[in-house]
Amino acid sequence: ECGKNFFARTGIAARDRGDLRVGGQAEVGFLNDVRGLIKGDLLVRREIMNCRLVVGGSVLGDAAAVIGGELSVGSALKVARLGTDSGTRTVISIGGAPLLAIQIKQHRRQREMLEARLEHARGQYDTLRAGGAGLNDEEKERLAALKGEIHAAEGEIADIESKIREAEITIERLAKGGDSEILVSKMILPQVQMRIAGKDALFEKELTSPARI
Repeated sequence: ECGKNFFARTGIAARDRGDLRVGGQAEVGFLNDVRGLIKGDLLVRREIMNCRLVVGGSVLGDAAAVIGGELSVGSALKVARLGTDSGTRTVISIGGAPLLAIQIKQHRRQREMLEARLEHARGQYDTLRAGGAGLNDEEKERLAALKGEIHAAEGEIADIESKIREAEITIERLAKGGDSEILVSKMILPQVQMRIAGKDALFEKELTSPARI
């Protein structure tokens, strides 16, 4: 975990057991079997192999290859080669604000926790309230505290739902267009799948000329 910029001159071989989380830009020689989130740009010299990465900015590597795995990029992807000689599926998602998609998942998990807490508080509140005039002072204080807890939870849930709606609207707008692009200078191999503006394209044949998408 790195709050700002991250540098790995040689690279990272994680054997699918390592997570990389970078708050700024990352510059590496290679990434093999890495899971991770990079909020800024990713600069790579050699390869990204069998990784599952979300990059908020661009992936830049004039001589680099993306080989297998899944790569989600917020802006541009500029590399030399996409895909594997063996035909292993390589999935590239471009645009669509991947960091916002992650935030939506986090917001939904938080909402589920709040809803469970709210349901529990409402149950306790209804049980105590059923006692009516027979409540003692301690129970009355607890009833008032539960009422405040319910009100606070309802406000937090409403706030989270508003954030989710705003993020979904932004993602929908970005999916319809934008400045995202893919530049591949040498080749795109079979079984490369691209997800662009909500649609999938699968390369069934090798493309050896430079491509701009």
